[in-house]
Amino acid sequence: MWLVMGFIFQELFFPIGIVGFCGCLYYLFKAYEIVSPIKDGVDPAAELVKVDKEIEDNA
Repeated sequence: MWLVMGFIFQELFFPIGIVGFCGCLYYLFKAYEIVSPIKDGVDPAAELVKVDKEIEDNA
C-alpha cells in the first residue's frame, strides 16, 4: 500500500510521494525485525515458549 501510494502521489505532488516511499521502507525494516534470527545469548527454547504463549493469548 505504501509503495503504491508513493508511486501515485509522486506524479501528483512530489513531497507526499516521498512520504509513501519512506513509509514503505519503515514497514520493510519492521518486517525484517520480525523475521530476523534470535540474538545470541538467548535460549531458543525459552523464546519458543514465549512465542507459543503469545499466539495462544491472541487466538
